[in-house]
Amino acid sequence: MGLVGKALEINVHGLVDGKRKAADGIAYFGSSDPDPNSRGHVNDFAYPKAETGLDCKHFKIFYSLKDDDYYIQDLGEGTGTFIKVERESVNRSFAKPE
Repeated sequence: MGLVGKALEINVHGLVDGKRKAADGIAYFGSSDPDPNSRGHVNDFAYPKAETGLDCKHFKIFYSLKDDDYYIQDLGEGTGTFIKVERESVNRSFAKPE
Protein backbone atom coordinates (compact mmCIF):
# COMPACT_ATOMS: atom_id res chain seq x y z
CA MET A 1 0.00 0.00 0.00
CA GLY A 2 1.43 3.36 -1.01
CA LEU A 3 1.23 6.74 0.64
CA VAL A 4 -1.46 8.20 -1.65
CA GLY A 5 -4.63 8.70 0.35
CA LYS A 6 -3.08 7.34 3.55
CA ALA A 7 -3.20 9.50 6.68
CA LEU A 8 -0.31 8.98 9.09
CA GLU A 9 0.04 10.43 12.57
CA ILE A 10 3.49 11.68 13.51
CA ASN A 11 4.20 13.23 16.89
CA VAL A 12 7.30 14.20 18.88
CA HIS A 13 8.04 10.50 19.49
CA GLY A 14 7.85 9.48 15.81
CA LEU A 15 5.25 7.65 13.71
CA VAL A 16 2.33 6.46 15.83
CA ASP A 17 2.20 2.64 15.49
CA GLY A 18 5.42 2.66 13.46
CA LYS A 19 7.04 -0.70 12.70
CA ARG A 20 10.33 0.13 14.47
CA LYS A 21 8.55 0.77 17.78
CA ALA A 22 11.19 3.39 18.61
CA ALA A 23 10.25 6.58 20.43
CA ASP A 24 13.21 8.56 19.09
CA GLY A 25 11.39 11.41 17.34
CA ILE A 26 12.16 10.02 13.86
CA ALA A 27 9.85 8.37 11.33
CA TYR A 28 11.67 6.45 8.56
CA PHE A 29 9.99 5.71 5.21
CA GLY A 30 11.28 3.27 2.60
CA SER A 31 10.83 -0.05 0.83
CA SER A 32 9.69 -3.14 2.66
CA ASP A 33 12.78 -5.04 1.55
CA PRO A 34 14.64 -6.04 4.73
CA ASP A 35 18.10 -4.69 5.46
CA PRO A 36 20.38 -7.74 5.98
CA ASN A 37 22.66 -5.68 8.27
CA SER A 38 19.86 -4.76 10.65
CA ARG A 39 17.83 -6.47 13.33
CA GLY A 40 14.10 -6.00 13.02
CA HIS A 41 12.46 -3.26 11.02
CA VAL A 42 14.49 -0.39 9.52
CA ASN A 43 11.46 1.69 8.50
CA ASP A 44 8.44 2.85 10.44
CA PHE A 45 6.36 2.87 7.27
CA ALA A 46 7.31 0.49 4.47
CA TYR A 47 5.93 0.20 0.96
CA PRO A 48 6.69 -2.51 -1.64
CA LYS A 49 9.84 -1.73 -3.61
CA ALA A 50 8.20 -3.14 -6.74
CA GLU A 51 5.41 -0.54 -6.38
CA THR A 52 7.71 2.48 -6.13
CA GLY A 53 11.25 1.45 -7.12
CA LEU A 54 12.55 3.27 -4.03
CA ASP A 55 15.37 2.00 -1.87
CA CYS A 56 15.41 0.67 1.66
CA LYS A 57 15.51 3.98 3.55
CA HIS A 58 14.23 6.81 1.38
CA PHE A 59 13.44 9.72 3.71
CA LYS A 60 12.74 10.58 7.31
CA ILE A 61 10.54 13.04 9.16
CA PHE A 62 11.92 14.13 12.49
CA TYR A 63 11.10 16.44 15.36
CA SER A 64 13.63 18.98 16.68
CA LEU A 65 13.29 19.80 20.38
CA LYS A 66 15.52 22.85 19.88
CA ASP A 67 13.35 24.33 17.11
CA ASP A 68 10.03 22.81 18.29
CA ASP A 69 9.33 21.89 14.68
CA TYR A 70 9.24 18.98 12.23
CA TYR A 71 11.59 18.45 9.29
CA ILE A 72 11.75 16.11 6.30
CA GLN A 73 15.14 14.86 5.10
CA ASP A 74 16.00 12.87 1.98
CA LEU A 75 18.39 10.02 2.84
CA GLY A 76 20.12 9.97 -0.55
CA GLU A 77 19.01 6.48 -1.64
CA GLY A 78 16.75 7.44 -4.54
CA THR A 79 15.93 10.23 -6.95
CA GLY A 80 15.08 12.76 -4.26
CA THR A 81 12.14 13.34 -1.96
CA PHE A 82 9.21 15.45 -3.07
CA ILE A 83 6.11 16.25 -1.07
CA LYS A 84 2.77 17.72 -2.01
CA VAL A 85 0.96 19.63 0.70
CA GLU A 86 -2.71 20.01 -0.10
CA ARG A 87 -3.64 21.48 3.25
CA GLU A 88 -1.80 22.13 6.47
CA SER A 89 -2.89 19.93 9.32
CA VAL A 90 -1.38 20.83 12.66
CA ASN A 91 -2.94 19.50 15.82
CA ARG A 92 -1.34 20.84 18.96
CA SER A 93 -2.91 20.04 22.29
CA PHE A 94 -0.53 22.18 24.32
CA ALA A 95 0.19 25.86 24.74
CA LYS A 96 3.66 26.98 23.75
CA PRO A 97 5.49 28.66 26.65
CA GLU A 98 5.81 32.42 26.42
